[in-house]
Amino acid sequence: MNAKLLIIDKDSDFVDTRYKSLKKLILKTIVNNSSTLYLVPIIYTTTPTQSVMSNLMSPVVDLYVILDRTYKRTLPVSGRGISTVYSLSSRRLMRDLGLNSEDVIVNDLGEHTQLGVLAQIEGYAVDEGSRILQQQSAFEPIMKRLTVKAGFNI
Repeated sequence: MNAKLLIIDKDSDFVDTRYKSLKKLILKTIVNNSSTLYLVPIIYTTTPTQSVMSNLMSPVVDLYVILDRTYKRTLPVSGRGISTVYSLSSRRLMRDLGLNSEDVIVNDLGEHTQLGVLAQIEGYAVDEGSRILQQQSAFEPIMKRLTVKAGFNI
């Protein structure tokens, strides 16, 4: 599966510093580097205009994961084949925002119908190989649910 992570954040004084190791997507970079943008696995933008977003979408990418950090109700991408999942800090926030638990991942104790719980990994390993195994084990149930929600067969 060919996937791409797109981070959408608010334009602020420090946003470029936060994502300094990533490729920034603006209309100018699309025009100048359009052929190479499809090869970059992670991109960020502070200008999710229709033109920027439509130029980013490629038929060779099976799955786009869009991390929307703008805190706006309007989704940056919508249409047929789009599945929206919210990641929140608590069930209380889920209820306050009026979201369905089937569309939510939280980092506290979950509900039976939720997509998953991002819980703290106890006894986090020191060496990288062990940490990767711990992360895979912790997030495997969530990834399976997300795969099904996105319409992929597992």
